[in-house]
Amino acid sequence: MAAHVGGGPELEDIWRHGPAAGHPRGYALVAAAVDLARTGLSAPLSRGRIEEAAELYLPPPPPAAEAAEAAWEGATWVRHEVASLLVPADHGQERWRALDYLMREEPVPAAVLWRAALDWAGDEDRFAIGVTSYTDGDHAVAETAWRRAAENGVTEAMYNLGVLLQEDGRTGEAEQWWRRAPILPGFTFNEGRHTHRTWLAEDGVPEVARAARLGHRMRGMGEVYEHVTPAMRSRCAPSWKTAGAAACRR
Repeated sequence: MAAHVGGGPELEDIWRHGPAAGHPRGYALVAAAVDLARTGLSAPLSRGRIEEAAELYLPPPPPAAEAAEAAWEGATWVRHEVASLLVPADHGQERWRALDYLMREEPVPAAVLWRAALDWAGDEDRFAIGVTSYTDGDHAVAETAWRRAAENGVTEAMYNLGVLLQEDGRTGEAEQWWRRAPILPGFTFNEGRHTHRTWLAEDGVPEVARAARLGHRMRGMGEVYEHVTPAMRSRCAPSWKTAGAAACRR
């Protein structure tokens, strides 16, 4: 570990001076890997994906002096038997990530964020990418990342997507996601409402009181001729507590 950390400053210096030293492609490869990790993408990536993202970091027009193979060898070359700029994540060297010592302060290119959020991330990473994008003010990417994760059942993404949608004025859609989010594993907010109304019915609470409890309106003439009384309201709370306690004892 000491040797790894000790080589960090030298490796960073080599990387940052890459373009001036005639290695713009090598610099771009490492910059892409660093930024992909910054988005929240924790999984290591294949050489092909790193090279694809690196195209966004090349100066216009793309340089031809440094061959792609030479750039890759330079980025993955282990210096002084310490470390390399791109570190293999498996014995077969099929997946790579940037040396964790390296940092970039420049904004992550929007296209890199979109590719990470849409194509390359798993659901947990999509949630993290959404947090990064939301914090940076890029709500379009955040919504895309959270929506993908929410559609695959990630509870935290459902809640965060709801917050973002509400901030955007789409309250109805936000509430739909909040209702889908499980309160407990396999138990959603909407199922809780169904359960509550069923328990009220079991205890003989009148329909007009059950409807009012859940924010519903009676249909037809029932809305005109039936009204909730204080006695009905007082029966709702004990019903909920009694049924809930019985369910917990099962």
